[in-house]
Order: sequence, then structure tokens, then C-alpha cells
Amino acid sequence: MSLTGKFLTKKREEIDSESADIHPFSRVKPKRKKNILIFILVFSTIFVYTAIFVMEIFPENSKKSVDKKEIPDRPKVVLQSSKKEEVKNKKEKKLDYPPINISSKELGSDIQKSIQKSKVLTLIPEKVSFKKEKTPSKKESKRDKILNYIKKGKEAEKRGDIKSAIYFYKEAWKLNKSNSDLIFKITDLHYKGGYYKATIKYANRTLKIKNDYIPAIVLKAKAYESLGMKEKSKTILEEAYFMYPENKEIILNLARLYEKERSLVIAKDLYKILDEMGYVEGSLGLARINEKLGNKDEAYRIYKKLLKRSDISKEMRYRIEEKLLILGD
Repeated sequence: MSLTGKFLTKKREEIDSESADIHPFSRVKPKRKKNILIFILVFSTIFVYTAIFVMEIFPENSKKSVDKKEIPDRPKVVLQSSKKEEVKNKKEKKLDYPPINISSKELGSDIQKSIQKSKVLTLIPEKVSFKKEKTPSKKESKRDKILNYIKKGKEAEKRGDIKSAIYFYKEAWKLNKSNSDLIFKITDLHYKGGYYKATIKYANRTLKIKNDYIPAIVLKAKAYESLGMKEKSKTILEEAYFMYPENKEIILNLARLYEKERSLVIAKDLYKILDEMGYVEGSLGLARINEKLGNKDEAYRIYKKLLKRSDISKEMRYRIEEKLLILGD
């Protein structure tokens, strides 16, 4: 029997002897007290023995559990942060190098030197830099520029590119504005291109340089006629006829203008002047007017006279022969 068991039996005997002197009806309460005390003692002894048993079997876990209970959570964070700070400080101390003062140019030159010394990088070819060779620029003279522009203008004219031809002739004329041939060429191209207002403009500029330049007068009159201003055209040609009564172009254009207006008598007189001067255009016009006036015999005579000429083309000869067949008996 264990010590605790003996102790408990002695206590029971003592309690029983004491209770023998008490009134029999008062034994109920002490029994209850005795039962409670016995339960407390048994429970405490079991708890103590189990605690001792656990501490003997798991001494390390018990220490850790005690340590965990004793150390709160917040100090752990503090310790961890302090440890991190210590590690950082150690790293900073290790990386505390002296400052290096090297310029970008020096660094670049050092890199280039190291590249040149290395054997691997020397195999890579460097970028080839092409230097433009300075060719001695010959100053083109004013005369050469004019000739070049005229050549380009003629080439464009042959191609039928009237706008480009006008541009090149204008560039040549800007370098020599006293050249009446260039300005008249510009006038003629404007008329051929159907730019009649511009034709009048440049015809006037031509006449400022050379006021007796009859081709410019005729083109100016033709431009007014093309714009529907026939009276203005006729006035220009009549004024020119009085100044130059023997000029073929003025008489011919004036005769054609009167013929279009059906002023056949005036046109006949003008064509007769040209016929007497020996111009084929005058003879053809005179024969045509006689046809329109009903003078078939006179027209036949003029056509027969024209057929004898050697300076007429095959096409014109064919047309004259056709007329003679129609007008003949």
C-alpha cells in the first residue's frame, strides 16, 4: 500500500471517531464534505503525477512551451527586425567602397582600347564610312543656262508637252528679257495650248520689245477672235494693214476674218491683192469667193491657172482637179 493510501485511511479513521460523538441526524452533511474533500485530493494527486510523468518523458517540449508562454509575440518581431537591420548594416559595411571619379569620355576610351586589344572583337569588321568626294563645281554661265533651257523647251515641244515647253522657255527668257524671239515663242505656245488670255498678255510684252513684230500682232488678233471678240481682232488687223499694207499675214488673216463675217466683197479685194502678189493662198481664196458669189467661170479660170504652178502640193493639186471637174461642162 502506498503512502498516499495509508494517509487517506488514517484520515478516514480520524473522521469516523470524531463523528461518533455527534448527533446521529447530523452525520449527513459531514459525509458530503468528506466526499468532496476526497475527490479534490484524488484529482490533485492525479494531476500532480501526470504533470511529473509528462515532464519526465518530454522535457524539451515542456521547456519550449514554457518559453513560448513567457515570451510574447511582439518582442519576436522586434528581434527579427533587429536581426535584419544587423544583416543590412553588415552588408553596408562590406559594400562601403570609396567613390570612383571617372568621366564618360575616359570610360569610352578605355572600352575602345580593351576592344582593340581583344582578339575576338577584332574579327568583327568596323562600319565603312564613305566620304563624299568634293567634285569641283563649275559655275555655269548665264549663256549656258539659257541654251540649256531652250534645248529642254524644244525637247518638250517635240514631245507635245506644251506646259513643260512654256516653263523652260520662260526660264530662259527670265535670264534675258530683251530677247523678243523667246517671248514670242512663249506667246505662240500659249496660243497653241489654247491659253488665249495669256497669248494676248505675252503678245503685248513682245510688242513692247519690238513694236513692228507682225507675227505678234497677228497672234494677238487671233487670240481675240478665239475669245469671241471679233471686232477687237478686226480692229487690230486693220490698223496693222494700214501700217503694213503689203504684209501677207496681215492681209490673209484680215481677208479670212471678213470671209467668216460673210463680207465677201471686202474679202475678195483682199484675196485679189495676195493673188496679184503671187501667193497661192490669195489665188485659192479668190477662186473660193468667186464660187460663193456665183462667178463659176472666173473660179474655173483661177483654178486652171493654179494647176499649172509647180509649187503646189499633190494634195492641193488633187483638190484643184476635183474642183475643175465639178465646175466644168
